[in-house]
Amino acid sequence: MPLPASAPSHDVALQATRNWVERAIIGLGLCPFAAPANLAGRLRIVVSPDSAPQAWLEFVAIQAQELAVADPAALETVLAVLPDPAMAFEEFNDLLDPVEDLFDTMGLSDRLQTALFHPRFRFAGTDEHDVQNNVHRSPLPTLHLLRRESLDSVAPERVAEIIERNERRLGALGDAGWRALLDRGD
Repeated sequence: MPLPASAPSHDVALQATRNWVERAIIGLGLCPFAAPANLAGRLRIVVSPDSAPQAWLEFVAIQAQELAVADPAALETVLAVLPDPAMAFEEFNDLLDPVEDLFDTMGLSDRLQTALFHPRFRFAGTDEHDVQNNVHRSPLPTLHLLRRESLDSVAPERVAEIIERNERRLGALGDAGWRALLDRGD
């Protein structure tokens, strides 16, 4: 679903993110843990009502607190979407330090971890068109809030397998295939 250059409505942002989760993350099997959490209703996608960075950080604080106190059987993970498609990747990436500070202040650093997703995500040292970047590319700037205990339960060799498999799948799909996957009409 192509997004407008300006901030999309809440419903458009939510649907674009759901499509990305279903088509790419689950559909391509990029995260084998997403499908069970999604099917069980333990994956929450929330769109910030305000795209200003400070307002979004306050929104993330609320989501982090709710995730931290929720029963993992009811809520396993949260995708906090910032509805600003024009925000530069570097600007969004710079928000990670304040999020980490926020977790420290809230006493959640030992319980929660984050993963960053952005439409123009780029691993350090890669070309912007390298398909490996697509594993962290989302329709809108998105912060994934995860429980550390969930991550700690995954063996390091399993993580390495997932990374290698994702590189193969994304390489086979190519950049044009990735865009077609996300941009197909609904």
